[in-house]
Amino acid sequence: MPGAIDLVIVVDAETILASYTSPSFDPDAPTVLAEDDCYLIAPPTNTEQGQATAYVRLDAQGSRFLDWRSLTLSGNADSSAVIYRLGEVSRFLPMGPSTAHEREQWAPVPILVNGENLDPPDFGATQLTSYFLRTLAGGPGKNTFEACFYITVPDDNGEPVVAGYFQWSAALTLG
Repeated sequence: MPGAIDLVIVVDAETILASYTSPSFDPDAPTVLAEDDCYLIAPPTNTEQGQATAYVRLDAQGSRFLDWRSLTLSGNADSSAVIYRLGEVSRFLPMGPSTAHEREQWAPVPILVNGENLDPPDFGATQLTSYFLRTLAGGPGKNTFEACFYITVPDDNGEPVVAGYFQWSAALTLG
């Protein structure tokens, strides 16, 4: 969306679940993660410093919103991390409350023949729902925030169930 900067919190779900073997199941008291358990990425055109770390400095001139998404790294693609809350620890730039949004989008899916990719490749498309939290970009300054998310894993029937609630802190500076 014009006027918005996409921020992605990358979550290594398998490593977190292996490292934190007794996670909280209370969304109001999530397990606190170490700084290097997740990382933040932003479009290179907006990033001034700190790509893929817990400290990112952005050029947000002309941007009205920050759209926060999660991306899950999962060895077997069965786990998913979903952000459910963003909280401000320090308010040097007012982000305001976050609001949840969904957006329908099309994604390519390779067509396989006998389990092999076609050469030249071909694809179909499937419609996905994109979920994100939106905050105000605010003015120039630094803000420390906490991102709360849950990780789901499949149960015995393949349905997703919550494996724990987690909280990760990072710093964002807007220039």
